[in-house]
Amino acid sequence: MDRRVPTGIEGLDGAIEGGFPEGSLIVVAGNPGTGKTSLAAKFLLTGAELGEPGVYISFAERRQALLENLSRQFGRSLWKFEEEGRLRILDMATMKGEAVPEISEAIINEVQAMGAKRLAIDSFTAMAQAFKEPIDVRAMLHSIFSKLVSQLGCTTVLVSEVPFGSERIGWGLEEFVADGLIILRRMRLEDRPFRELEIVKLRGTKLTQEKIAFTLEGGFQAVPAFRERPIEGPGRFQPIPDPPGKFSSGCAELDRILGGGYERGSTVLFEIEPWISTRQHQLLISPTIWNFLSQGRALIMVPSPSVDPSLAKGWISEGGIPEAEIGALIRICIQREVGAQADPCILQMEGRDIWEDYRKCLDAAEGLTKEGHGPILSVIEVVSLANRYGSDRAINVLGIEATKTRMGRGLMILLLKPCREDLRGNLGAMANVHLRIMREHGAVLLRGIKPRTHLFAIEMDVSKGYPMPKLIPIS
Repeated sequence: MDRRVPTGIEGLDGAIEGGFPEGSLIVVAGNPGTGKTSLAAKFLLTGAELGEPGVYISFAERRQALLENLSRQFGRSLWKFEEEGRLRILDMATMKGEAVPEISEAIINEVQAMGAKRLAIDSFTAMAQAFKEPIDVRAMLHSIFSKLVSQLGCTTVLVSEVPFGSERIGWGLEEFVADGLIILRRMRLEDRPFRELEIVKLRGTKLTQEKIAFTLEGGFQAVPAFRERPIEGPGRFQPIPDPPGKFSSGCAELDRILGGGYERGSTVLFEIEPWISTRQHQLLISPTIWNFLSQGRALIMVPSPSVDPSLAKGWISEGGIPEAEIGALIRICIQREVGAQADPCILQMEGRDIWEDYRKCLDAAEGLTKEGHGPILSVIEVVSLANRYGSDRAINVLGIEATKTRMGRGLMILLLKPCREDLRGNLGAMANVHLRIMREHGAVLLRGIKPRTHLFAIEMDVSKGYPMPKLIPIS
């Protein structure tokens, strides 16, 4: 396999066998504002950090403004890299009127003088506009391809503009001579801003993913397909203090999105789209459960029939919650099983009369409250309730429970799977907070309906010894 030149964009490198082929010419195309400059700059910054000098040729933006903007975006000083001889930014906006040989010679001389291993030209479109004849554009492309890339072995990113309303990339020539073509898009996903990159081609590379979500948050981050990470060295969940009048979600990033956390007495609806696994949506709910239990508060859970109680207790124990606390603080409501072993955590429901079974849950909540374990957190998988007792009865009981939760200043979390759209309207009206978990290009995404939020990518963070959600704004 060709030696790979890493871009430093983890989600992209993982899809292209570790990076661009060494000595290749990569066209990065897209409409204005899609992040092409950010990708090119990230490629060069990564090289500077790895000891591979790079040259940035700018035909569109003046050097000072470019240095200031990119330093602010990436949170590091590009001037420092220049002073150390690892990066050179060349402002060629004033050379647009020059002939092909002069521009080519200036670029080649700069690359040779620095011994550059990486080059970014931003943008070929702006540079080519100075030429009067198409043959001059072809000559410039040939010069870049044959001398810079082939002879000097300098891995090159060539930025090319796609005008709004057009499908043609730049002059329509770049993609045919390039070894790779990446198209960046800024679009709408369920009426929220969303960004995607498409790897149209990349010579000698087996692609594991062709379309990848990305964000310009913190410079340029690609969001690959969700990956579950192994937990090493289990740790104890560190609770987050509750803000005044609220419950922390157990995740500082989610608290910020919600304006501090969940209001006391509120009902929270998680709408779970197709192809979202229990493990994935559990990432957002487990921290709230751990935060309650860590403060001596109780949990009553009505899981899906497909979730075995031992599995539910296993998820809870991942937060380092001791078995004794689990036994004392949680109650899992399941349909009665003949011959099932007695377990203090399990509430056996008959599954015939919803009011009779609901009374058992109320009695359990009252007992836990009297023992000093209130206010109570309820986590209810709605579809199993509706399938067992009927939609109307389930909605009636949930409405009553929402009122009791409000009066008792507790918290109720409802989980709605997509196979019962008939429940969505009633539950959406009932909920104080409505969040949707969805999937696009393999990435798991979160968006707020109440409150309205932008999209956030969800990744698994196990750095503390237990699984936590890492929320990345898609901006």
